[in-house]
Amino acid sequence: MSSKVFATWVVLASIITLSTQSCITQWFDRDDPTGNGDYELLADLLSMYPGEICPIPIGIEAQTISGQPASQTGDVFQVYNPTTGLSCANQGGGICADYKVRFTCPETWCSKCRTPWFDRDNPGGLGDYETLSLTLVAYPLQVCDQPIAIEVTTTSGTPVLPTGSSITVYDPLQGFVCVNGACLDYRVRFTCPASFCGTKCVTRWFDSDNPNTNGSDSELLTTLLGLYPGYICPNPLGIEAQTISGQPASQTGNVFQVYNPTTGFSCVNANQGGGICADYKVRFACPEDWCSKCRTPWFDRDNPGGLGDYETLSLTLVAYPLQVCDQPIAIEVTTTSGTPVLPTGSSITVYDPLQGFVCVNGACLDYRVRFTCPASFCGTKCVTRWFDSDNPNTNGSDSELLTTLLGLYPGYICPNPLGIEAQTISGLPASQTGNVFQVYNPTTGFSCVNANQGGGFCADYKVRFACPEDWCSKCRTPWFDRDNPGGLGDYEMLSLILVAYPLQVCDQPIAIEVTTTSGTPVLPTGSSITVYDPLQGFVCVNGACLDYRVRFTCPASFCGTKCVTRWFDSDNPNTNGSDSELLTTLLGLYPGYICPNPLGIEAQTISGLPASQTGNIFQVYNPTSGFSCVNANQGGGFCADYKVRFACPEDWCSKCRTPWFDRDNPGGLGDYETLSLTLVAYPLQVCDQPIAIEVTTITETPVLPNGSKFPVYDPLQGFECKNEPQSGWICQDYKVRYKCPRSFCWISVLSSLSSEVTNITVNY
Repeated sequence: MSSKVFATWVVLASIITLSTQSCITQWFDRDDPTGNGDYELLADLLSMYPGEICPIPIGIEAQTISGQPASQTGDVFQVYNPTTGLSCANQGGGICADYKVRFTCPETWCSKCRTPWFDRDNPGGLGDYETLSLTLVAYPLQVCDQPIAIEVTTTSGTPVLPTGSSITVYDPLQGFVCVNGACLDYRVRFTCPASFCGTKCVTRWFDSDNPNTNGSDSELLTTLLGLYPGYICPNPLGIEAQTISGQPASQTGNVFQVYNPTTGFSCVNANQGGGICADYKVRFACPEDWCSKCRTPWFDRDNPGGLGDYETLSLTLVAYPLQVCDQPIAIEVTTTSGTPVLPTGSSITVYDPLQGFVCVNGACLDYRVRFTCPASFCGTKCVTRWFDSDNPNTNGSDSELLTTLLGLYPGYICPNPLGIEAQTISGLPASQTGNVFQVYNPTTGFSCVNANQGGGFCADYKVRFACPEDWCSKCRTPWFDRDNPGGLGDYEMLSLILVAYPLQVCDQPIAIEVTTTSGTPVLPTGSSITVYDPLQGFVCVNGACLDYRVRFTCPASFCGTKCVTRWFDSDNPNTNGSDSELLTTLLGLYPGYICPNPLGIEAQTISGLPASQTGNIFQVYNPTSGFSCVNANQGGGFCADYKVRFACPEDWCSKCRTPWFDRDNPGGLGDYETLSLTLVAYPLQVCDQPIAIEVTTITETPVLPNGSKFPVYDPLQGFECKNEPQSGWICQDYKVRYKCPRSFCWISVLSSLSSEVTNITVNY
């Protein structure tokens, strides 16, 4: 190919780009001529640099790696076109130069992830310098530090190509420079990798250094990641620096050693021409995958009428209780139509995860915000009961402060709540009362001061808290799913769970957790959720309820090994039109055989049918009161004849207790720790009429009598577990111990004076 023909190719490639808006990629050099030649073919480059070159370029340019235009080398090219790339085959004893290529890409490709236009310089003086490094400083968070393409036009919109001796820089990784000559006023924009676009979250500000320490102010990413683990993404997309008083870095006149999201920020005093660096703080823009690890829903609590759009964190905590942390690590903002918004423009006065977002009118749109929270905030959280320790008539305020409540209700509130919700004692959300709050956050609690209400008064409030996983799990029940969402809704009420899962849940829980049956956490939001309380349980009324499950956190006294009493049947439904097995009555009839403060109760018919399967409605069914079924409540039917038993706490169980017995292993039919066999295997060590039984695995995991797998669990019979290989159930290895009547312990003490029978606990 003649040099004249080649030059025509170059001119044509350039002219094509003038007809429509297009962008130019960075330079690529994947080969060198040491083999058969230098091959910079498009197919190879697309594979090596995925996403960085358009698949159908409309122009190509080649230079040697030292910057000499291909048209000046004298080489003959086998291929030189944007569709195929460049190929120079070594010929006639000569060797091709080592080439780099770049491409011109069409509008559709350029626009996939494109920045705004930037015009930070004018052409006076040395020229027009629209370099990437200076653009990163002047327009923080708005451009990536590794663009894949660049566009340049005059400020009037005429496209500009990298031709002419006055244009010395035209590259996405460097930006654009025109040196005078006769430079016009130019503007640039960049195409960024896809990961840069879409919604980004912006971190809080960080200030780890000052210029008086070591002659520089260095806010380097590696240092900040070490100082604030989990609070900054390891691969930021953008960085912004300001002085600690809030002046943008671009306005200080300082020269920066480093200013990019990959490395961070550094200002060295020695580079300031006799001056010193200001004291700077920095923040970062982070990618989607990091933002989404623990992210709240979108919140839109205000409209842009009046003073503007106020989506502040403090107001969001009130309007959306328990749904956002009080110490977010990042914030995202979009318009309500989904257009991402970055903290630019004089009308945006607040854009910070610790404060939220504010746009003052001007011409504010309607915005929404969401926050990235620390990992500890996410996952299942348990919600406490309501607390009301004060009223606004006492001291001119209603203060439900955390420190006060922790003192009044020890063990009932976590010391480090993740969320707080306040309502009036009648149930009106705090956000709807019109009161102004002195304090409303989970770290401090709640306070409403009458003097702040503009002549009005505070309502009387109650509060509840959301607590973290480690606190919830200290004494937690299994998950319960006793209802499906068909019909009226999904009713996971505590009163019904106590019947369906006897002895497995306390009757006074201190917290509740709710998820869908697939495991998605659920908080008490939405009009369809009418009950969400540890003392009541959970109710979702249709609407469109999913299938939910619940579990409870109980007082510490509920957990650990519990002993289960024998069955008691003191009444029948033919006596007084009801079957009442009330605790006070039973304590009188069977003194010493039932603890006065049971932790659980179970009711069955005298034939052994669980109460939950009889279809009867119960007047009373809880361990504090006992059990009652009234015939008149059965819709024309009658109550069955019931028996009850109780689970009792550790201090009562231990008063006359045997050692642990493990006489059988779970091989064969199962594990049989029956009383009759234990009396034979351990003579004189157990009474023949125990009043309670405890069961654990040999690894000390407490076991309660739930399910068909434990057909015997009774102090008068002992314990049996049956292997069910067909269903996959194989018994563990269990051990049992008994609580005996007081008379047995005294006899054992006397016997021990003349025998070696030991291991009987006496505690009176």
